[in-house]
Amino acid sequence: MPYAIIFEAEPNPGREEEYFALSRGLFAILYEQPGFLRIDRARSVLTEGKLLSISFWESEAAIEAWARHPQHREAQARGKQGIFKRMRITRLEVLSERDVPVAVPHSAAD
Repeated sequence: MPYAIIFEAEPNPGREEEYFALSRGLFAILYEQPGFLRIDRARSVLTEGKLLSISFWESEAAIEAWARHPQHREAQARGKQGIFKRMRITRLEVLSERDVPVAVPHSAAD
């Protein structure tokens, strides 16, 4: 089973774009990491200003290797040194994962 990392962060006022620029700079490196599966980002609808990132990994070893990557560590340090007022990282083991089929509505032209 894969593993997931949930990253929750609240940027300090005026620093959100700095975070986005920093994370865009990491994407090319991230997508080349052995064991990386996928990532998605969102804004909380309940907590104003909170940003969420969830990434999926093949193994804990892959997560640890990413955590030790020099450019990732530098980005984390910059986040701790002022970009964010709050950060939380949660590591989970995925117990089950499946795609759920959904009905596709027919158009009037069909």
